[in-house]
Amino acid sequence: MGQFVPFDNEELNCFEELISRTDLTNTEARSLLARFGFRGDDAFKQIKVLSGGERSRLYLCCLLHESPDILFLDEPTNHLDINSREILEDAIAAYDGAVVAVSHDRFFIDKCANQVLGFKGKTASLFDCYDYYRRDLKNNPSVVNVVPEVKTEEKTDSRPERSPKTGVNKSLQRKLAAQRRSRISELEKLIAEAEEKKAILEASFGEDTKEETYREYADITQSLDSMYDEYFVLSEEAEGSED
Repeated sequence: MGQFVPFDNEELNCFEELISRTDLTNTEARSLLARFGFRGDDAFKQIKVLSGGERSRLYLCCLLHESPDILFLDEPTNHLDINSREILEDAIAAYDGAVVAVSHDRFFIDKCANQVLGFKGKTASLFDCYDYYRRDLKNNPSVVNVVPEVKTEEKTDSRPERSPKTGVNKSLQRKLAAQRRSRISELEKLIAEAEEKKAILEASFGEDTKEETYREYADITQSLDSMYDEYFVLSEEAEGSED
């Protein structure tokens, strides 16, 4: 399952899509849709007006009923609100097949993953949980974070060279840490603004929604994905620098 879930017929509503792909009765279909957050009139919303999170929930609802042996999920929680995330996590926890997921969401990983394939430099190893992977990275920082050599002009004085044990210049470390904190704070504001715009657009979707509105929604979603990625990376770096 990718970050944007397409459907063959966008004109169908959620109920019709599920019925067309299963042998469920009307009552069973409504009950299953309700488990995935489509209650009341939401079960009859057209697919073309669904938000990214609703699309993911509907697709997973249909797919899990087909009982595939394995699921491949690409950043499955990226477009989801808290309620949708919980529905997704509960559905995966109850799923009997295998799941291979790529995710930056450590809460999703902690709740759903039995093993974590963690990358260290150009190698990958299996870990029992995300915390074990993080500890391994902290114990072997040189595998992942190679500090580039700082080029300096040829020395013209007799001051002693810095001992290799002291590492990178402390003032440079403080400057980089300050820049990282500033960018994290900026990203938090930008993400909050983008999420608010996204929610407003989702609430406006309907039969008369123009193509430009969908394009704007797609642009905001793509921008959010990029900001989420950068935010997670910087947060991890900040966490690592404090240890």
